Amino acid sequence: MFNYGFIFEITEHPSNYAFYPLQKQGDRALEYSYLDNESWSYLVPAQVPTEGVYAGTWLSSSMSGSPVYADLMHPEVIAYGHISPDSVIGMSQMTLNRSLVNAYVYLGAQNVQQGSIAILTPNGIEDRQISSFPTLSTGSRVYSNGLAEVNYYA
Repeated sequence: MFNYGFIFEITEHPSNYAFYPLQKQGDRALEYSYLDNESWSYLVPAQVPTEGVYAGTWLSSSMSGSPVYADLMHPEVIAYGHISPDSVIGMSQMTLNRSLVNAYVYLGAQNVQQGSIAILTPNGIEDRQISSFPTLSTGSRVYSNGLAEVNYYA
């Protein structure tokens, strides 16, 4: 549907946009019902770099049931990696201030290039420097393609 321009005709957006699960129906641009009829998707209004798609695909084939931490701006893990939203944990101050065990951390192109992550704080979503969270420096890089990285925490 993307390759033939069908999605572009409906949404007026390029074909390399991602779908991302969301519960709040008021925020949706384009609905898609999952089999359980309770989860919804919307069209993410940002282009997804090809490197992010490859990293999400690699991660889904390698994660073996471990949770995946990703910042709030990277839907490609779910959309292209086909990883269940229940397995993806949004980064927040609370999750990053504790030890990560048997988990993956996905860092997309924006994270790698700017050295920052979008996390949920009591004041809302904020960009923070990755270096300000010592927990993130203890993982082992298990995948990198220059713009996207995946780290594993044993």
